[in-house]
Amino acid sequence: MKMRQMWVWMLLMALSFLNDRSHCCSEEERISLLEIKAWFNHARAAGSYKLEGWDKEHFNCCNWHRVVCDNTTNRVIELHLSYVNSDGLNAVEDLYLNASLFLPFKELEILDLSYSQLVGGLKNQGLRKLETLVMVWTDFKESILIESLGALPCLEEVYLDFSSLPASFLRNIGPLSTLKVLSLLGVDFNSTLPAQVWCELKNLEQLCLSRNNLKGVLPPCLGNLSSLQVLDLSDNQLEGNIALSHLSHLTQLEYLSLENNYFQVPISFGSFMNLTNLKFIACDNNELIAAPSFQPLVPKFQLRAFSASNCTSKPLKAGFPNFLQSQHDLVFVDLSHNKFVGEPFPSWLFENNTKLNRLYLRDTSFIGPLQLPQHPTPNLQTVDMSGNNIHSQVPRNICSIFPRLKNFMMANNSLTGCIPLCFGNMSSLEYLDLSNNHMSCELLEHNLPTVGSSLWFLKLSNNSFNGRLPPSVFNMTHLDYLFLDGNKFAGQVSGTFSLASSFSWLVISNNLLSGMLPRGIGNSSLNSLQGIDLSRNHFEGTIPIEYFNSSRLEFLDLSENNLSGSLPLGFHASDLRYVHLYRNQLSGPLAYDFYNLSSLVTLDLGDNNLTGPIPNWIDSLSELSIFVLKSNQFNGKLPHQLCFLRKLSILDLSENNFSGLLPSCLSNLNFTASDEKTWVNTFTMTKDDGIRKDIFGNVAFYLDIRSLSPEISVKISVELTSKKNFHTYEGDILRYMSVMDLSCNRFTGEILTEWGNLSGIYSLNLSQNNLTGLIPSSFSNLKQIESLDLSHNNLNGRIPAQLLELTFIAVFNVSYNNLSGRTPEMKNQFATFDESSYKGNPLLCGPPLQNSCDKTESPSARVPNDFNGDGGFIDMDTPSPTLFPVTTAPTFCFPLNRIREQKAQTSPFTIFFSSLSRTQPPPQPLPCGCSFTLKPATAELTPSPGQQTDPTADPQPPSFPATREVAADEPRTSLLSTTRSRPRLHRPTTVLLPPAVLPDLALKAEEKKMKPSCHQQG
Repeated sequence: MKMRQMWVWMLLMALSFLNDRSHCCSEEERISLLEIKAWFNHARAAGSYKLEGWDKEHFNCCNWHRVVCDNTTNRVIELHLSYVNSDGLNAVEDLYLNASLFLPFKELEILDLSYSQLVGGLKNQGLRKLETLVMVWTDFKESILIESLGALPCLEEVYLDFSSLPASFLRNIGPLSTLKVLSLLGVDFNSTLPAQVWCELKNLEQLCLSRNNLKGVLPPCLGNLSSLQVLDLSDNQLEGNIALSHLSHLTQLEYLSLENNYFQVPISFGSFMNLTNLKFIACDNNELIAAPSFQPLVPKFQLRAFSASNCTSKPLKAGFPNFLQSQHDLVFVDLSHNKFVGEPFPSWLFENNTKLNRLYLRDTSFIGPLQLPQHPTPNLQTVDMSGNNIHSQVPRNICSIFPRLKNFMMANNSLTGCIPLCFGNMSSLEYLDLSNNHMSCELLEHNLPTVGSSLWFLKLSNNSFNGRLPPSVFNMTHLDYLFLDGNKFAGQVSGTFSLASSFSWLVISNNLLSGMLPRGIGNSSLNSLQGIDLSRNHFEGTIPIEYFNSSRLEFLDLSENNLSGSLPLGFHASDLRYVHLYRNQLSGPLAYDFYNLSSLVTLDLGDNNLTGPIPNWIDSLSELSIFVLKSNQFNGKLPHQLCFLRKLSILDLSENNFSGLLPSCLSNLNFTASDEKTWVNTFTMTKDDGIRKDIFGNVAFYLDIRSLSPEISVKISVELTSKKNFHTYEGDILRYMSVMDLSCNRFTGEILTEWGNLSGIYSLNLSQNNLTGLIPSSFSNLKQIESLDLSHNNLNGRIPAQLLELTFIAVFNVSYNNLSGRTPEMKNQFATFDESSYKGNPLLCGPPLQNSCDKTESPSARVPNDFNGDGGFIDMDTPSPTLFPVTTAPTFCFPLNRIREQKAQTSPFTIFFSSLSRTQPPPQPLPCGCSFTLKPATAELTPSPGQQTDPTADPQPPSFPATREVAADEPRTSLLSTTRSRPRLHRPTTVLLPPAVLPDLALKAEEKKMKPSCHQQG
């Protein structure tokens, strides 16, 4: 019995084996597939590993990956070999196609060799049943390709997108009479469309010629393609009035894409009125024009999608495309960025099209209130009407009229009132943007969706919402982006909450929030948090370490608050790229923990009380593009490691205490344009799934589905001193900005010739230092420079005539130096500069200065560069009008609040008025933004060391015929006019009068009401 059972089992196994072998692919095809694999392996194809499942030990090749067999014959009917010679998306090297490998596949219907960088064609007679050939990204020889395709009698579909084809290809394609689908996307013919031959493809149903750099008008023969259903001519340079073309002869046409060309499109679309099958029209980025009055108003087609965005560069006289009033099947409408000036909102689009799913009317100049239909539009999911002049409130019944609303964008309008209460219970709402309106109310918790809502994007920026921030706004389960900036939210933010784990961006800048920074916002467990912006509020206290510990954090802006204390220590924000902490009260040195921020692009610590030198590890910030330390108390020499920041384009170290020589290696900086320093990018997007099927059914073509990408309005902004003024640069302008500002420090020595290598720099400011020597003639190489400020130094010599080659320069300031000779010739840009560019250099002459170089000056009228005389005396006896110097110490510029903190020193100096002597504290740095009115008491000024007088005695200055204002921007060598008689004077003591001294010397200090910055001088 057991023996019988064993024989039965063995018989069943044998039958099963024979049955499996009977369903195997043919041995000839299996061997050919192994040869194809061996050919790719021998050629060392980058993606040959994708054929690893092809193994000679596995007999049934119908089960192999990328192989499809017929269920009845077991013959191979499909081969999908795309990307076999590709590493990801990039082919490594060309492979010459061995077409004989495919001869055994006599039943093959579909062959895909895309993205394998093959060269050649299919010149053989073996694929006579081939119906579909996909050879995207292939380098063909035209003669081989046409001959190959002509030998395939059943060929119906050919996809040659992004392949290398000559412009003559379309002129020779006539023999392929069986073709139904021809896709030539991105071939780049760079020619006009032929007038014949290709139009003989009478069976052609789908034709894609997008992105081919085609030019000229459409040929009349295009109307001969009588079977054409899908025509894509988008992204070319085609032109002409489409009403005059033969497109109207294509009676089977369903889909027409003319996007991104130079066509003139009559707004009535009257020439298409008889195309009864037309379902889709896309003509974005062309020109809408008025239509002839005799054209019919009611078309015979019923569109499902109509897209004509960005088609008017000026107000359209023809008004809104009213033929849409006869359409009742619309699912998708996009008329954004057109100027339908004065047109009321077309509420009938809602009324007439109950299937409407997405409506885009952004920036269309519509006016009036938002009118909703009387009956619900249950399929509507997306409404974008931003950038119009729609006023009044958002209707309270919007949730019942649009019950499935997912995306509602009404930014940049004139909406008033509050957010409809029903939004708090609208579970379908995902994307809400009401920014830049006039909405105002106290935002309560029931105005916003609840914890379990689907909302992932909320933007209420730049309105007048007020009151305290509702805690629930931070706890929405799916919220990714929250923008509440530019409102009037006030009070403290609770520090006990934790953000929802989905949070990516939090922007609550420019409000009235106060108290300590809430630690919950910087919770280190939130690995998804990418951006925090709490700038321009009234937060105080220290910066919590949690703000630097989110592992994915890229953007942090806490600027313009009242934060104090030192920079955080012990953080690990490895992805941090943008740090803005300017205009606070932070103190202490630059923390070593920044050493690890190798991805940092922007570091702005300006306008604080930070101290110490720039650390030597600064070169570890290899991606740094914007580095701002202005208006702090940094000191020391500039480390040479600063020169290794090769991507640096903005360096602002002004208004500090840096000293030493200017590093020559700074001339190696490239100052190139950069997108990274301009915008914070985000890649999140959402799509309305299923829309393609809803609109077009089974029509086989590609539709670039519109997507919603979060509008991250956080631009990188930097306040810089350029062209004598403070400007905030952001966005695209900042991309090209290249600035070096070292002004208002204590740098000494000469400006090296190598600094002329900064050929890409836009603005260079070295003013308010102690620089000496000549202005380098190599500065003529700064071809892009627009602002050059060398004022308030000790530079001497002539102004190089080569600077006339600077054709973009708009600001040039060398005032208050010791320059001599002629001013540059008044031509090119230098013809635009006035006297203020050169004043304070007594030995300069020529226009625009008043003193002429032809006039012979008396030696006594010249002020020497130094006052080293015999025995410390200067012989000033001369019958000429008396001019005597009032000299100062080198000017070091400090903010006014720090001047007041300066303590008096011990070494006295004495200033005499007539016989009166007073002992005063030593000179202090001149506060920026101060001016002094000098009322002289006598012409005699004599130092008398050690002499003491009654400090309370009031001087009795004699009458004096003239007064002169000596401003803080005139520190070097001011000239005062006095009486003709001149005494023999001792060498004057070089001093800079501090504000505390001035009242005692009959000098009045008048603080200007301006930002205390040395940039304001000159």
